[in-house]
Amino acid sequence: MDKKNSAKVNMFTQLENMLTENISVVNSSPAFTAHYQHLGIELSGIEGKRELISLSTTGHAKDKKSAKEALSNLLVAVCGGLKAYASEHSDQALAQQVNYSYSDLMRIRATDLESTAAALHKLATDHAEALQAYNVEADTLTKLGLAVSSFKKKNPAPRKWMTTNKTTRELLAEQIKSLNNYIREKMDPLAQTYLDKDKKFCMLYDNARRNYTEGVRHNKPQAATLGKETAAPPTIVEQPTANALLQMALHSVPTNGEVQAEG
Repeated sequence: MDKKNSAKVNMFTQLENMLTENISVVNSSPAFTAHYQHLGIELSGIEGKRELISLSTTGHAKDKKSAKEALSNLLVAVCGGLKAYASEHSDQALAQQVNYSYSDLMRIRATDLESTAAALHKLATDHAEALQAYNVEADTLTKLGLAVSSFKKKNPAPRKWMTTNKTTRELLAEQIKSLNNYIREKMDPLAQTYLDKDKKFCMLYDNARRNYTEGVRHNKPQAATLGKETAAPPTIVEQPTANALLQMALHSVPTNGEVQAEG
């Protein structure tokens, strides 16, 4: 998530905390109560997507390693039983097929380990009855089969994993944009209605909203074209947002752009 959206989420959290601390004021207005609840629901959804992305990028490798370790441990145990069986029956070909140590298995690439583990599981299943005499029970083979399936699920194709991650990021950005518009268009105007009866609440609301700057913006005039005396276009002033008006009112700033005459 970029810095701009991160700043917006910080503002959402700060605003929700402020409203929670002043819940009695919020509950005095059914409309504000509904907006407060909507803010909480949307913020929970945003945090959920952030956690999902974090798990996808940082937790994915850790989860993958844990699954690989668990699978390798089971494979070593099963290979040990198969080696013992091969030695007892002088089966050199089988002994070569199952000649894996824990470090060997941990060095194998994920995609190769999937096929190797599946092949070893089939080999052990084919010798299941004989392996019981070598301390490899049916329960161990069942666990190995589950471990192979689990490892495969935790190692999706890179393209599929990247596509899923990208989609989540796009949905997160859209939800942040939507909530920011909701606050600006619905909550900010309602906050203005408290100027008369609870100026302290308005100031707290204003401070919470300041975490992400909004307000009057000016388009810069373009420079004159070289060699031509082109007049700079007039500065375009956008109408102040509801939150900007609220800030002006709190700090006694005239909103019509005029300088008031003295005395």
